[in-house]
Amino acid sequence: SRSSIVVDDDDDDDGGSLPARLAVLVPFREDEDGTRGPQLTRLLRRLRDVFRGVAPVAVCVAEQTSDGRRFNRGQALNAAFLHLRRTRPSWWDARTLWCFHDCDMLPDPSLAAHYLRRDDDDDDDDDDDDESPRERNDRRRRRGGFVRVLEAGGCRYDADGCFGGVTVYDERGFIATNGYPNGFWGWGGEDNAQFLRCVAARLRLERVSRCDFEDLERGTETVDAKLAALDERRARCPAKEKRRLLRRNAAGDGWRRDGLVDSRYEIIEERALRIRDDIYDDATATDDFRGVRVVVKLLAGIEDELVCVQCGVSKGPNGFAVHQYRSAAFWAKKTGQKVGAPDAASNAGRGSLQTLNPTLNHHACHWDDERGVAEDATSSSSTGVTSFSGVKGNKRGARCLECVAADSRVKKDRAAERLNQKDATRTTCAVCAVRFAARNALFKHLRESGHGEAAEGGAERAAKREGGTFVI
Repeated sequence: SRSSIVVDDDDDDDGGSLPARLAVLVPFREDEDGTRGPQLTRLLRRLRDVFRGVAPVAVCVAEQTSDGRRFNRGQALNAAFLHLRRTRPSWWDARTLWCFHDCDMLPDPSLAAHYLRRDDDDDDDDDDDDESPRERNDRRRRRGGFVRVLEAGGCRYDADGCFGGVTVYDERGFIATNGYPNGFWGWGGEDNAQFLRCVAARLRLERVSRCDFEDLERGTETVDAKLAALDERRARCPAKEKRRLLRRNAAGDGWRRDGLVDSRYEIIEERALRIRDDIYDDATATDDFRGVRVVVKLLAGIEDELVCVQCGVSKGPNGFAVHQYRSAAFWAKKTGQKVGAPDAASNAGRGSLQTLNPTLNHHACHWDDERGVAEDATSSSSTGVTSFSGVKGNKRGARCLECVAADSRVKKDRAAERLNQKDATRTTCAVCAVRFAARNALFKHLRESGHGEAAEGGAERAAKREGGTFVI
């Protein structure tokens, strides 16, 4: 059967519908091979079928923009949680459960009860008739939240201590953890940090083992296979960075300052979800299944941006030539030069290059021959960033690829390079008329074959015949 996701501009809040018993939040980003989109379609269709006639469900898909950064699952989930609560107040209430769900895990209908079951200690049937209303409210406030982990059986998630994939919280529990940390760019780490947060917040943890999920990620049935595939795409959070973030998350109350409380994002696009297939003739959302898909630009947890000393725009590593970025980042860490406010970051690099960074000189014209100007080199963020301009004692800054590309000297050099590439005589042996792919290959041929000396001798003899002078 065929199914598809339809986006609709008619994004009604549908205030007359009942609040959802379950809110499913899905982090999303399409892979290079285009496999994630079909997985998301199948997940949404499965969720609709599993809970049809059972309970009202709300879905929010948070799609990370193509920002040139690795996928940030935790921050995307924070954005989905906050956005749904802020913009769809009629879709949820205090008893709604919040499910954080990967798009490649399809639940069996037998798991519906585990998705919808509230914590046993959260049931009001044990209320004491002799309690006063004030005592009852105080007792309920003292209750911690809960988290339920649905552990998939028979796949790479079938391991002790797994805390990713599918987790279900009550409202109190997830807010108590301050959500996911925002700084894990790349696969891995955010689920480990979230487990530590659940422990620190004293949530009641329930693990449901051997859950029946259909794993849609083919070819990565084991953890080792998954890691190998991620390494090939350079999609993992670097091990050193992961350890640093986990240490910061576990140190004292650091986790209370990184998460929902400092989440910042920008909604680029927002559409209502509609599911259409050839089994059910329903291209519109129903009262028991509603959804929204948002394209979100993640703005928190960015610690690797530099301010271009010429245009003053803050950009990540993809915005600079590799050698300039590494040098500037080294001096930033060494000197601790920081810009704390967005306004300061946006104005940090304005003015002439010589005034702002007199030590840079001609080094600012260096070009990244392998990358040129990346597609995302022009992207900027108003986050707090590292600055290298206008600060006393500044030793080295960096110009972004866009500014370097606009430099008149770079334009002249690139134009000359293009002309040289079209000139066949620069790579052709004058003796044997063989053309080489590069001048270095031609020079090697001239040395080894002796054609270089022959060509020089022929040119000298021709010059004498014409009464000219041959100069080497």
